Amino acid sequence: MAISHEIDFLDGVVLPIVCDTTRCLAHIWRSNCERPLLHSLLLPRKRDSSEGRGYLLMEFSRLKERLEEAMEVAIPLDSIRRSISLYNRQRRALREMYLLRQAGCMGLSNGEFQDLVRSSLIIPPEEHIPSLEGLRARLMETQARDGGGSIRIYVSGKVAEPRELFAFLDELGCTIVGDDLWDGYYSFSSDAEESLDPLEALTEYYYMDRLPLPVFLDSPGRRDRMVAETARSLCADAVLLLHPRSCEVFAFHYPAVKMALQSVNIPHLLLELEPGPGLTTGLRGQLETFVEVLRSRMAG
Repeated sequence: MAISHEIDFLDGVVLPIVCDTTRCLAHIWRSNCERPLLHSLLLPRKRDSSEGRGYLLMEFSRLKERLEEAMEVAIPLDSIRRSISLYNRQRRALREMYLLRQAGCMGLSNGEFQDLVRSSLIIPPEEHIPSLEGLRARLMETQARDGGGSIRIYVSGKVAEPRELFAFLDELGCTIVGDDLWDGYYSFSSDAEESLDPLEALTEYYYMDRLPLPVFLDSPGRRDRMVAETARSLCADAVLLLHPRSCEVFAFHYPAVKMALQSVNIPHLLLELEPGPGLTTGLRGQLETFVEVLRSRMAG
């Protein structure tokens, strides 16, 4: 997109470095896409290290300085504090709608709710929050859709792609009862602490005790157990694993999460995805077959 000039409207790019792929991406950007700001945010990989907090605080301070230098503006800490408060309000609104939908009190399909979450990553929060609050009020006045007979699916993985997958699950009669996707529930599951220094608040938010991402070091097996336990607590009939193709980190973790799901007797389907092609015929076939097998199992 950058090389084809589709995103020339951007003044800068901040790339979080979480793996070798994103590290290489930063080098590609520097070689091919000049911008007033191109900044690599180096995130600590070790989650149980006290030194990591101090390091990340310095990284956020460095980012603030680079933004001020490139954009020729001063960024007061009070401005960051107000921004944290605004994004917390947006996260709370999304979280409330997520829980209402989970409880069957809100008539939003899988595809519609995912579009709602995706919009929160694009629309400025000061515009998005009134829309969320207005939509919530309207949906609460309408009848929730009958979920009887639907297959309850927990989705685990990296990102909510391809977008068409969620609408296709609607067609197959499946209801997503929970997820841990980076651009799904993970993005609004917690709030940043507003009483702290703003940069410290962002640091602590990063270290919150949430489902650990595979790219970070954590207690062995903790993520896999959490996926299985969360799926079981939500009474999921099955788990759908969305893993990026050729990602060594997710491939390395797959056998462990497979065993964890087997230990609680929850079937799963692994889909290895790549950007671009969308919901291919092959992926549709895998999902249709999996759902047919699940229905046969549940009927028998």
